[in-house]
Amino acid sequence: GRRHGQHSRRRGIQAPHQARRGERYRCGRCRVVGSGSEGDIVLAREFDGVDDFLNVASAVLTAYPFTFAGWAYVDTLTGSRDMVAIGDKDAAGDYWELSVNSATSKLRFRSAVSDVQSNAETTSNITTSAWQHWCAVGTSSTSRNVYLNAGSVGSNTTSSTPANLDPTRIGQRPSTGAGNQMDGKLAEIAIWSAALSVAEIEILADGYSPLFVRPGSLVAYWPLIGRTGPEIDIVGGNNMTVTEAVVADHPRIIYPAMPY
Repeated sequence: GRRHGQHSRRRGIQAPHQARRGERYRCGRCRVVGSGSEGDIVLAREFDGVDDFLNVASAVLTAYPFTFAGWAYVDTLTGSRDMVAIGDKDAAGDYWELSVNSATSKLRFRSAVSDVQSNAETTSNITTSAWQHWCAVGTSSTSRNVYLNAGSVGSNTTSSTPANLDPTRIGQRPSTGAGNQMDGKLAEIAIWSAALSVAEIEILADGYSPLFVRPGSLVAYWPLIGRTGPEIDIVGGNNMTVTEAVVADHPRIIYPAMPY
């Protein structure tokens, strides 16, 4: 570990003010939010597993490379649960999604074209009733990785590029009939137009805001602080209409001073 307040480099990355896991994060250039953090108390969004979701009518992006990332607190694994997805609302089988595979209890990054599904799955299972960091990295049409808490990486190399993408959703797959409703809490959802490195994913999984990581490629970021409707994208303006999702405790996150 490194002393808090020092800058450090992890594989060439200018990291935020590092501290050991479990230490209190205190720095004049950072602030801590989240329940029980000694910082500002903010709220996340909770989804009921039935009909709750957030939606923006446009696709935040439509091509590789990209990264999806965020924090999830899953209540049940009895169904496939989407964190974030971009899809064709008028078709059943064209989308990218980061979700739970209910058959295996693992985290899944799926690319689907005309309902032909190409899946990358983590090597470890998702844990219920605990905040965990989820991340999907699409480097190209033949290179997709998925990470649980910056590890347990799973890969898929089948060529797959969905077409006619329009809505971006949190907590539900955007397709005809929708589905894959999240049952649990979500926070800190972000999308980059770049394939993040493992070192960058580790920074996110250590509890740092997406604003610290590759900001020039950050195209959408919904902290899901639970105080606004629509939920604001503080980077790209892709504000999301809220359907039913209620406020809930937010995980402990380190932000730059006053990001919003």
